[in-house]
Amino acid sequence: TWTRESIHKNYIAYITINFLAAFFTGGWPTQFSTQIPNTIWIGLLGIWIALSISTGTRFSCGFIELHQKNPQLNKYLHATSYAMTIFGITTIAAGQYKWVMPLLQSYTMVLISFLMIISIYHSFKNDQKSKFFIFAFSFFYLGVVGRYLRNIAFIEPNFWNENIYQLGAFVYMLVMSIGIFAN
Repeated sequence: TWTRESIHKNYIAYITINFLAAFFTGGWPTQFSTQIPNTIWIGLLGIWIALSISTGTRFSCGFIELHQKNPQLNKYLHATSYAMTIFGITTIAAGQYKWVMPLLQSYTMVLISFLMIISIYHSFKNDQKSKFFIFAFSFFYLGVVGRYLRNIAFIEPNFWNENIYQLGAFVYMLVMSIGIFAN
């Protein structure tokens, strides 16, 4: 294997799933195939969003080394994220996309807030990984929250919240790639 470091594998899984979510959010698959119904594309978007919950938790907790700092909290976050991912995928597969997506997106916003609070707490203890995490993820999390707030009709659609997810993801991936592979 080309790397034995789990953080690299978790990062690749995380950015791949988020790339697919961004790809489907932008409606790009419909450009390649018009024979497949939109409900299939939307269902796949939901699956990528559901998968991003568990892969995001796995990568984020691993990056800030939460398993060393608070093993019990680390286990709880992983268990709830896997449960939400499985619940999301099965509910979407059952054709309940419109019902489950606001729940998954709301859970994600709470999880994002919680991970940022944990990182802020540890950054005050002079933890360098937590400080870097806050810097890198701030771009992406702002994009995710902005897009989700637009999706649940909390804010009106405009150019910025239509594209903030992709812009945030681009900046985040650039910053995080430099940080991960520079270590």
